[in-house]
Amino acid sequence: MIAPLALVLAIAAPGERVVLHPTAGDLVVSLAEREAPHSAAQFKRLVQSGIYDGVKIYRVMPGFIAQVANAEDRDRPLDEAQRRLLTRIPLEAGLPHLRGSLSFAHADGDPDGAISSFSILFGAAPHLDGKYTVFGSVEAGDAVLDELASVATNSQHQPLSHLEIESAELVAGPIEAAARNRGRRQVTAAAGPGDAGAAVSLLAAIMLFGIVAMALLSSRLPRRAHRSAGLLVALLGGFGLLLVLLPLAPRNGALGCGLFTGLIALFAAMGRFELREPGQDIASAIGPRNCPLQARGP
Repeated sequence: MIAPLALVLAIAAPGERVVLHPTAGDLVVSLAEREAPHSAAQFKRLVQSGIYDGVKIYRVMPGFIAQVANAEDRDRPLDEAQRRLLTRIPLEAGLPHLRGSLSFAHADGDPDGAISSFSILFGAAPHLDGKYTVFGSVEAGDAVLDELASVATNSQHQPLSHLEIESAELVAGPIEAAARNRGRRQVTAAAGPGDAGAAVSLLAAIMLFGIVAMALLSSRLPRRAHRSAGLLVALLGGFGLLLVLLPLAPRNGALGCGLFTGLIALFAAMGRFELREPGQDIASAIGPRNCPLQARGP
């Protein structure tokens, strides 16, 4: 259950809410504008500017935290106006760290160095009290916290699925926040480098089989059929490679551009399929028996 801190903040600050839309679902956050005024005001400014849109959740520790990365690390670059908002926030360590608390991160030994990265707590963490600023608490979205906490991670606590704050918005009050809250969404495992590597190996094996088969049958096939079969193998391999790499493209701009170029090349290659030899008319290419345009004798 969400800690009682959320109820306290909801009563103390009945006005604006922040609705976070992470991959796992929606979180309605009430802000501690009395207890941490500088931090709450800065968080609202960052949300309104769109700085958190697309920022990764790069660390998940069940029973402890999900940590949102620095805004500079998002895939879409910040504009100049957004960069000017990234200023240091002084420590305002007045509230305890409980389940659902939002706490600004800072470098070790620099308590006044918080900027944009923050953590969402899955449970109480009294050892953080007095060291980090709690500036808000999750008011609605308990199931979403459980979904985030259940995400599989590697040994460095990095999620194996793609997690991010898809968007964040400042709303007028709890009624509007409830209307924007779409609830929990299941996190699906994203295609990783290992998955892509295995699929590419399978495609390579299939293409190799096709090439060997063509070599064995080359003496039995007409030249035109042999050329068409080779083009078909290349097209199937290309389309298969596109399908394998497509899930990785949103997180890699260069890969996305390469896939787009490859798709154009594949469509261009498809145009090379021909039913006839250059200079041959359609009737003779199709054959006298199958051509509906050629007159037949009695």
